[in-house]
Amino acid sequence: MNLTKKFIQHPNEVDMTYFQHLKFALNLAFKLFITSCCSIIHAIFPFLFTKYSSSSIRDLNNLFNQRYHEDDK
Repeated sequence: MNLTKKFIQHPNEVDMTYFQHLKFALNLAFKLFITSCCSIIHAIFPFLFTKYSSSSIRDLNNLFNQRYHEDDK
């Protein structure tokens, strides 16, 4: 398999272009990073970010459900 096919195979499998997938994945990584940072802070200071992580995970779950169930509509 040549290098170009390796870059576009997975994005094509999820009905995205390479750049759409790049944007989606980087956005997801940023959200997960922020959620992780808030979770660490919450672990040390339990009175901070008391609902942020669970709310963020719910939002990400909704994002994936919308993305991967668009075909069902």
